[in-house]
Amino acid sequence: ALQTIVETMESVSNEIDYDSGLRIIQFVTSSVGNRFLEIPIFKSLLSLVSAFCSSKDKSLYTAAVAAVRQILNSFIQFSMSSADSLSPVNKREIDECFSMTCETTISFDNPTYRIIYLILRDLSRMCNGDNPVWVRNHNISINTAFFLLESIISVHSDLLKSSPHFLQLIEVSMIAAEKQDAILSFSVTAMDNFLESMQERCANHFNSYLSKLNKR
Repeated sequence: ALQTIVETMESVSNEIDYDSGLRIIQFVTSSVGNRFLEIPIFKSLLSLVSAFCSSKDKSLYTAAVAAVRQILNSFIQFSMSSADSLSPVNKREIDECFSMTCETTISFDNPTYRIIYLILRDLSRMCNGDNPVWVRNHNISINTAFFLLESIISVHSDLLKSSPHFLQLIEVSMIAAEKQDAILSFSVTAMDNFLESMQERCANHFNSYLSKLNKR
């Protein structure tokens, strides 16, 4: 029932006024932590708040972006300590969710890292101007996608460095940043955190930035 209600609100998010939208965002932010392992519901709640990230109301947009950033970082933090608390049902839901949109050959020791992978893949796709695959698409801007990814890198770079699958998505996003003329703070944060892990990519990224400066 909750998932149906959430999806209904999501479908009319562009018609919701500021006060109602803010209350929805506050409700999701305060309750989503109890739904992290109910993957279909978590996905719907995340998609609902993400829908407001394309709002033309600047105040609602700002609140939505801050909420998505908080939800993503909280989920990642939760995932890092949840491996031993997963039930067989939790693991099955994660496997089913992952296999629907991703290669099953991509594996992690912690099953919830598969959901992190799906989130990072969606952000990297949006950074490149493409539609997300897992979270439902709501025309989140390229700069917003880079901002959210930058936040994850700033807080969870050690986790991202722990898997070549995560690093591959970061590399894709850095290449996208060169093409999309992304916000400078993303490039600085990425190079600062991944210089040792991805020396060649960071060097190419820096040279690309210098080249753009020389052309101005």
